[in-house]
Amino acid sequence: MGLDINSIKLLLYAKSLGVDFSSVITIGRQSLNLGQSDLIFQLNNFGYKITESEVSNFFNVSAGYAEHFLKYIGAKEVHSLDYSDYEGATHIHDMNTSISDNLKGKYSVVIDGGSLEHIFNFPVAIKNCMEMVHLGGHFIGVTPTNNFMGHGFYQFSPELYFSIFSMDNGYKLKKMIVYEDKRSARYYSVKNPTEIKKRVTLTNSVPAYLNVIAWKIKECAVLEKYPQQSDYVQSWNVNYYDKNDNIGKLISPSRHNKILNWLIKSLPASVKWRVVENIVWFNRFKNPFHETIYEPINPSESKSSHI
Repeated sequence: MGLDINSIKLLLYAKSLGVDFSSVITIGRQSLNLGQSDLIFQLNNFGYKITESEVSNFFNVSAGYAEHFLKYIGAKEVHSLDYSDYEGATHIHDMNTSISDNLKGKYSVVIDGGSLEHIFNFPVAIKNCMEMVHLGGHFIGVTPTNNFMGHGFYQFSPELYFSIFSMDNGYKLKKMIVYEDKRSARYYSVKNPTEIKKRVTLTNSVPAYLNVIAWKIKECAVLEKYPQQSDYVQSWNVNYYDKNDNIGKLISPSRHNKILNWLIKSLPASVKWRVVENIVWFNRFKNPFHETIYEPINPSESKSSHI
């Protein structure tokens, strides 16, 4: 478990949005999985004036773990929670089971840097995270969403987090970002499937992550009611759509495929395969992030100045 160049960038972005890092707990003790030069670059990019010797201390003082970095961006205390003490976590607890009352409402930020996908009882684990955040605090998650089969028990869809971090559970989802696992990753803001009235899907060829920044805005029982996937709720509720809603008039993907197949079959054999080849070739290089669902953002544009 560790914070790479993209995770660091997103934590700094969260800080620039006003997230309070005064009391932090990480799920699993997080190491710094990037070079010192990359860390200096990201800090400078967000307005922090820092020297090489200061950054060197981030790696040396905490034996390569992230505590010193988190203290630099505002943490007065940094705790960690893990199933085992093999990495020296502050609290030892199996996240498959409910946390003790003394951890509830204790932290301004709970950070999942890539641990929840390894915990079998995810509903209990995410509930634990949400309950550890105090009122006005935040949950920050970096979690696998695509092309991570075998990495953990799960890889997660955007709708899962949109459903969990809702008013029913006392939260407002401030930001959801998806990016591919690349050094030069482009970041996309994800739309809520409930609002756009269709599923948010992704087909791409490299591992991709979801980043979630959720704000706790009221105290209430968490996950007393289990979420249902929005498009099924729409189907179950015949009054969900207004009668004048034009979305029902759009050609569905299945209908679109039938029309395309019919057109291809009607073509002369001499041009049929050329058309098919062109379609395949185009889809190979098409941006996997559909622009009506994923809107490009640049986290460093929201940077704050730190002298």
